[in-house]
Amino acid sequence: MRGHVGAVLAVAFAPSGTLLATCSMDRTAKLWRTADGECLMEFVGHRGSACSLAFSPSGAQLVTGSVDGTARLWDTQSGACEKIMEGHSSLQKVRSVSFSPGGTLLATGSDDGSVRMWNVASGQCCGTLTGNSSQGSSRSPAVNAITFTAGPNYGPLLDHAPPSA
Repeated sequence: MRGHVGAVLAVAFAPSGTLLATCSMDRTAKLWRTADGECLMEFVGHRGSACSLAFSPSGAQLVTGSVDGTARLWDTQSGACEKIMEGHSSLQKVRSVSFSPGGTLLATGSDDGSVRMWNVASGQCCGTLTGNSSQGSSRSPAVNAITFTAGPNYGPLLDHAPPSA
């Protein structure tokens, strides 16, 4: 397999460190073996640039977020698309994705200013966090990053982009 034909927008190591995933403006994600740089798999299905990705804690799954407003859950052994998560405003980039520490929840952050929580097993949205509209802007800020915290009250920490003028 060849490399991407478009700009690479995000990279992530698998928890084992033996695999690296990349996603690109060419609408694909790819899985690479770190030992020799061989491309093992290509994930195809997004209708827009794939711009964010993350491995599950076990490394068995990869999630990609796209400019098409969807997130896709992929099996890293077979390459199959297991789930397509839709729910962010149409054509609002899914800018950030993150698994919970246990791998049972997935969070997606979008340019629509929301974070959606997804049940990994069902692919169903189980909660939505919306941006703070008290920042003097009529537009909710985009979510740049989502990080889950560990502990008894674990949940997402959000990094919002400043509102555009």
